[in-house]
Amino acid sequence: MAISGYLSEFSLPEIFQLLEQGNKTGRLSVQERSQQSSCNGLTLHIWFKQGHIIAAADRLDGQGLVSIIQRRGWISSRVAARIAEVCDRSTRRFMPESTRFTGG
Repeated sequence: MAISGYLSEFSLPEIFQLLEQGNKTGRLSVQERSQQSSCNGLTLHIWFKQGHIIAAADRLDGQGLVSIIQRRGWISSRVAARIAEVCDRSTRRFMPESTRFTGG
């Protein structure tokens, strides 16, 4: 199921309510529209499982928090790569890429 539209048509709380009441599982991607029509702004991703928000991120590579921890020297590059590998497998198993919602 793919839904696409503008937040001027539905508010974010209305969309959350629709996904909750429908007991939906997937990813909602919300993209900020920049002032220049040819350039898109920040994209935020919100994951749902059976209507409940379970995660949110501003990137899809699974490296947001890991990259911050690695830059601070708390983990090695080898450990960071292993975390990314494990998380990628878990994400694919839990949430197939074809299961997603979009918004804008």
